[in-house]
Amino acid sequence: MDRQIGRLLQALSGSGRTTVIFVGDNGTPGAAYFGGASAQAKGTLYDGGVRVPMIIAGAGVRDTPRVVDDLVHMSDLFATILDIMGETSTVGPSSVSLAPYIDNTATESLRTHVFSRRHQQNGSGPYALHNEMARNDQYKLIRRRLPPPIASTTDELYDLLDDGDEQTNLLPLGMNSPLQPIYDELSALLTIAP
Repeated sequence: MDRQIGRLLQALSGSGRTTVIFVGDNGTPGAAYFGGASAQAKGTLYDGGVRVPMIIAGAGVRDTPRVVDDLVHMSDLFATILDIMGETSTVGPSSVSLAPYIDNTATESLRTHVFSRRHQQNGSGPYALHNEMARNDQYKLIRRRLPPPIASTTDELYDLLDDGDEQTNLLPLGMNSPLQPIYDELSALLTIAP
């Protein structure tokens, strides 16, 4: 894949008009997942299931190669593509243009958090299990909601800087004063997110 993408970028390098955006698809399959347990791979809300590579190359990309570690979301591609095309239309508040990263004018992160939701079928019935995730640059809150008659909610909170494999749920350890505002902030995002 690296070789073929390299050939594509090489062929387009003289055009000066084309921007290529490459994005992975929904995480790593369990059979190929190296970090943590395969139960945290594709199809989950752990980083192995939602964190994917994104590469932007071509026209307008300045000061390459660069790595940007800031939070981005797939929905940001809508606003980004419109911006690259010179369109002034807006696509709504859930999409942020990545153009300041592309032209290397961003001085701070364009997003403070990202959100993801996964619906699962409850047996043969309708989609009833609603699992959600909200994260900032350091912490991630995963919430699992079980439908009636159980109707329960379980949360997991991870420090992604100290525990990148998401092995230690901080909630059973007790909420100390520095963690409570973080939990409250991320929990509120899950409550209001569409």
